[in-house]
Amino acid sequence: MNTLQEAAKQNCYDRQRTAFDPIDHIVEYLWFHNPKYPERMKDYKSIYDVAWIQNYLKNNPRPCYPFHLIWSDEFAALKIQSFMRGYWVRKRIEVQEVRNFWKQLKEESRGSRTSISQRFFMMD
Repeated sequence: MNTLQEAAKQNCYDRQRTAFDPIDHIVEYLWFHNPKYPERMKDYKSIYDVAWIQNYLKNNPRPCYPFHLIWSDEFAALKIQSFMRGYWVRKRIEVQEVRNFWKQLKEESRGSRTSISQRFFMMD
């Protein structure tokens, strides 16, 4: 698959920034399709899983882009949905009671210098 086809597959024409890097794609293709090393094609993986790439990136880390620039629309929707589900659960009265109980127990254990587990078993 050539780089333009991969860019279309990654939705690069619709977004200004994506996780797709065409240079990385070309390096990956050339590394694994080198006719001098046909055994590499059998062990095809992401270019970031190759040892010399990992060593290079340890010494020369890349800048981090904000998530909204590199996440796909589907992944961003999944993150928003999971956040909202968690918010709605934490908002429930019975969950708030449990959270307040543990918060109060933690504060009391700080004052008495006993661990939370010791305080919890003292309550019985």
